[in-house]
Amino acid sequence: MINPHMWSIFTMSALLGIGGGVLWTASGEVIAKNSPGDTKAKNTGIFWSWFNTSMLIGNVFLYFYLGDTEKISDNQRYVIYLVLGVLCAMGMCTFLLLAPVPSEATKSEEDAAAIVPYFVSFARKACVCSDEENCDKEELKDTGKSQSVLQPIVDAARYCKTKQMCLLYAPIIFTGVSLNFWSSVFITVVGNVFPKRSYLALGGISTGVGEIAAGSSG
Repeated sequence: MINPHMWSIFTMSALLGIGGGVLWTASGEVIAKNSPGDTKAKNTGIFWSWFNTSMLIGNVFLYFYLGDTEKISDNQRYVIYLVLGVLCAMGMCTFLLLAPVPSEATKSEEDAAAIVPYFVSFARKACVCSDEENCDKEELKDTGKSQSVLQPIVDAARYCKTKQMCLLYAPIIFTGVSLNFWSSVFITVVGNVFPKRSYLALGGISTGVGEIAAGSSG
């Protein structure tokens, strides 16, 4: 990606999407299992605020490093990738500091579920079972045997047809459109309108401040 080509951009974007899906699910699982009582929302907000400090740190560095530069040279590109790569490696090392996940077998399904797909567990309880007796049988069946790798995908397909999921489609679509705007369209527009590369960093800083403020307010 230091000397980007069309194939490398699309390949790295696909890998970023795959890795992001795994990391977001895993982070939600860790937060949910390490959040006692009603602290999930607060801990999620704290996580979101700390996560978006990366936008401040990286873009502040770019703002002062690029200055009035209108075209990024190869040497500048190497320095940027080196600095951001080191910061990324340091961030990955923090995974070693994560607290062990509690091994309580009696945790409810909401406590064990990830923050992001929390509504999935709710939809399952509300819609998959038609009555209390069938729900109890279903839970005994699930705990009595190990779940296959494809079972979560099958369950997710079933949940997509529930009433609760249908009500969530509108905010989910809006979230996707909003994320696509500020993460790609907005920065591209800024880069095409303003010749100085430092304005790209200012756009990232503004976005980071907004994300941190939103996470802190939760």
